[in-house]
Amino acid sequence: GLPTATLSEPTTQLPTAVPIPRPTVTPGNPTLPPTTASPTQIPSSTQPTLSPTSFPSVAPTQLPCDQIEGLASPPVLTSSAFLSSGYLTFTLDSSSNMADKTVGASFTCADILLFPDSAFATCYFVTTNRIESVDVSTIDAAVGDSVTLLSGSLEPECVPGFARCDCFVTNEASTVMISAPENPITPVAIVEGPDATSICELLQLDAYQSSGGSGRIMTYNWNISRSASDDGNMISDEANFAAIESA
Repeated sequence: GLPTATLSEPTTQLPTAVPIPRPTVTPGNPTLPPTTASPTQIPSSTQPTLSPTSFPSVAPTQLPCDQIEGLASPPVLTSSAFLSSGYLTFTLDSSSNMADKTVGASFTCADILLFPDSAFATCYFVTTNRIESVDVSTIDAAVGDSVTLLSGSLEPECVPGFARCDCFVTNEASTVMISAPENPITPVAIVEGPDATSICELLQLDAYQSSGGSGRIMTYNWNISRSASDDGNMISDEANFAAIESA
């Protein structure tokens, strides 16, 4: 017989399905919003790093005062004189500490100076090496009298920047004589009074307007000389003339 052919459908191989795993469910409320991790907190302050401390430097040893060269010498009184104005001035050979006073500040002269009536006179420093007394009308000091700078009154001036003023020593006593002014004022006598008077009338003369005392009270020496009057008569009564001279 004839061979029998059997038709068969072509077979197509289906792909193998890969199983998809289910997501793992975290127990809890699924509706809660996701939480955000908190940032790392920075400490508000940190401990400073301690630096090692060094030992303090040892201060240099100061030289004893007697080993320091060039220390200023204490001031010495070199002169004293009256000025034409009547002031009495005192001059030192170098700058002083002005006895811890200031220029122009008044003090009793006897604090540092000794001269006639210095306890009643007022002094002040004009500069660091010059002193003046202003009220000479109240003292008896005169040309030729002595003036002494008292011992221990003054020290050398402490110049800024010199660190060893503690080594300065005070002055020793020094004495000078008071000199006359370089340009003395010549006294001018001015006499005021009547030009004529009668024999029985009081004669009064006034020299108050005279000048040249340089601030001091002036003294007056009166002298009356005989002279002829307008009518030619002269003072001839010796007793009356002697009375006029002694007035």
